[in-house]
This record gives sequence, C-alpha cells and structure tokens, in this order.
Amino acid sequence: MSRLQILIILAVVLLIVAYGSWLVTTFRTTTVSGPQEVRHDPDLFAEDVTSTMMDAKGNPRYRLTAKVINHYPDDKSVSLQAPRLEYYRQQLPPWTAESDSGRIYDKGQQVFLDGQVTMHRPAEGKQPATRLYTRDMLILPQDDYAETAAAVKIKSGESELKGTGMRVYMSEGRLELLAKGEGTYVFPR
Repeated sequence: MSRLQILIILAVVLLIVAYGSWLVTTFRTTTVSGPQEVRHDPDLFAEDVTSTMMDAKGNPRYRLTAKVINHYPDDKSVSLQAPRLEYYRQQLPPWTAESDSGRIYDKGQQVFLDGQVTMHRPAEGKQPATRLYTRDMLILPQDDYAETAAAVKIKSGESELKGTGMRVYMSEGRLELLAKGEGTYVFPR
C-alpha cells in the first residue's frame, strides 16, 4: 500500500470519528422533552352573558345567562359564575335552574350546576308552582333532562317531598326521586 493510500484511509477514519463524536455530543446536549404540563388557563372570558339556543322552528329552546364565563382550551370547557338556565316548554311555563357556579362541556351538551342548586317551575293551570333544592346537578339541555345524586327537597304548594337522587324530565314536567323518598301531599282545594 502506498503512503498516499494510507493517508486517505487515515483521513476517512478521522472524519468518521469526528462525525461520530459530533453526533454523540449533539444527542447528549439535546434534552429529551417529556410530556408537557397542560395548563388550565382561560383563553377568553366575558361578563354578563346571555345565550339563547333555538329549536328547528326558530323558537327559543333554552336560555343560559351568567355573570362571568371563562373558556378553557385544554378541555374545551366553559366555567360559569352565577349561571341561570331557563328551559322553555311548548305552551307550558319554563323550568329555571340556578346555582353559584357551573361548567359546560361537550359543546353545550352537558351543563353542570355546582354547589347549591334551585329549580323553579311557575304555577300552571291548577298546579301550584314547584320549587326544588339540591346540589350538583347535571343538565342535558338537548335531551330535556336533569339529574342529581344529592339530597333533594321539593315544594309544590303546601306539599313537600324529600329524597336522595332525582331525575327531571323537563318536557314532561315529571320528577322522579331515586331513593329514600318521603313527603306530605296536600290535596288542592
């Protein structure tokens, strides 16, 4: 082998070693980034908000008002301060649900009212107004449905019912206690 061939082989080996050394140094100094912590920070807010959802015929289906709303992009939720949900029924008085705070998920398909919740239905015909008190209620506005697993107290005229857990079928005006139901029913005069 000639001296020139040995120098060329040595130069190629040195280049390979230098390149390998550079690669090792580059990968050592590059930090491996793990999963990034997702922050739950609002990207927008609004005050004194009213949103009305309409049915296919253009009639109001339900109206949601809140003192403050915050939208969170990480889970696409909306937090509510002092929410009030009015659910309209055909030719019947609306149901109204209120709480101190709430959350909306799934593009408005699920509304959670947190803490103390009050629901009210005005008197209709010979039926007196109905008011109920509970906690932590899930409302599915598109399904005309609400539920809670908490204790419930229902007052309608002079009648009163108590129980644990409840389902509300708003379009039917029907309430269903799930457990430990007891009460006093006063017949209308």
